[in-house]
Amino acid sequence: MSYSGLLVNFTGQNVKEFTITGFDHLSHQKLLGFLIFFTYFLVLLGSGTNICIIATDRQLHTPMYILIFNLALVDIMFTSSASITMISVLLAEINIISYYSCITSMYFYHLGDFEECLALSLMALDRTIAVSSPLRYHSILTNPRISLMILASWLIGFLVVGVPAVQAYSLPYCQPIIRYVFCDFAAMVRAACVNPELYWTFGVVIGQNVKEFTITGFDHLSHQKLLGFLIFFTYFLVLLGSGTNICIIATDRRLHTPMYILIVNLALVDIMYTSSASITMISILLAEFKTISYYSCITSMYFYHLGDFEECLALSLMALDRIIAVSTPLRIGNITTIIQLPYFFISGFTGIPNMNYYYVFLCFVYIVALVGNTFVMAVIYMDGSLHRHRAIKTCTSHLILVAIFYLPVNITFLLYSFIPTNLRIINLSLTSVLPPMLNPIIYVLKTEEFKASAKKLLSRAAQRDVGPVKTT
Repeated sequence: MSYSGLLVNFTGQNVKEFTITGFDHLSHQKLLGFLIFFTYFLVLLGSGTNICIIATDRQLHTPMYILIFNLALVDIMFTSSASITMISVLLAEINIISYYSCITSMYFYHLGDFEECLALSLMALDRTIAVSSPLRYHSILTNPRISLMILASWLIGFLVVGVPAVQAYSLPYCQPIIRYVFCDFAAMVRAACVNPELYWTFGVVIGQNVKEFTITGFDHLSHQKLLGFLIFFTYFLVLLGSGTNICIIATDRRLHTPMYILIVNLALVDIMYTSSASITMISILLAEFKTISYYSCITSMYFYHLGDFEECLALSLMALDRIIAVSTPLRIGNITTIIQLPYFFISGFTGIPNMNYYYVFLCFVYIVALVGNTFVMAVIYMDGSLHRHRAIKTCTSHLILVAIFYLPVNITFLLYSFIPTNLRIINLSLTSVLPPMLNPIIYVLKTEEFKASAKKLLSRAAQRDVGPVKTT
């Protein structure tokens, strides 16, 4: 039945419950269910232990452990949103979930996914500053600042993830079936009586039915050649001016300051924003090429809106830089440091709508680049083998964390057509529980302060059980 036919038969009454059918064609369901249950138990045990130890020991109330505390909360939320549904389906054989429970779990799953990216980004920033500027670490990252950054990441997550949640809630549902292993946005859109390709960009790319478009916006305009030459000349000046700024600032180390880094960022944004529209307009007005391929149109559309969005953020950051320079000129070096700027640049990419997995890939690239740069700095510039070893150990641990979280998801979606369905289901099921389980083991148990605090807490608990020794 067509989507229009489904909409005609829709009576306006949303379904009250969904049936989850993602595991129906999978063999050894009990074994997978037990594996997910055991992993989920380890997540709760490890993350809960981290939260209790960090909360009770005031010596661990430092920026690094506050970030670990935040990561543990995110791990519990992210894993619980998917694991509870999968365990109930695989072990309890309850494959029915109510409409509002599905909406709620979908929201917290995507919120956890989004917050996991931001939490790892903040931890990468923390480790980068600790390795590159150890003497200024405590002046750059204080507890109030890191708490504000964490609070901002949660507020951004609530707002960004609220958009697909509202979309899913407002959809008319004609079939009470979730063809996935738990409730997420894509599965709920596919269950609705709408064309799912309109709700995510990747679906449009995969399901296109035209190969090219004809652009007719200039057809009724006179003096097209004059306008085309004006746009071409202006575009040439943009490339010349922005390119000159980038080259001068990149080659002169004296200009490697926050203000000029922001200017480089603005120049890159200007080139991307102008190129995404000017090339098409010039080809139409001067070369009289009115047709554009489907994929070229999608690509230029994306970079045009990305450039528009980034232009706003770049100007906002430059305004913030100037306000700090005027209001607190003596503290601008501590407030806006070079190492803090990349985190703000990446915030623009995470705000692009209808890109369900693209921000995951961009965050992955950002974190690997940031920590990888620190890794190289640690190897080349640090004096002393002991300091170099500690820096490499810190970077390696975080790179392992990033790889465990991002690589399975990125590989699955990049090789979506080549991976068998059952293997894809198992992979996506485990990616929601395995990374949170390994986070406490990889990141926390390698720190001596945490080990000492855990031993102290265990010794106190043992003394309470034994009780005071009576002397005669």
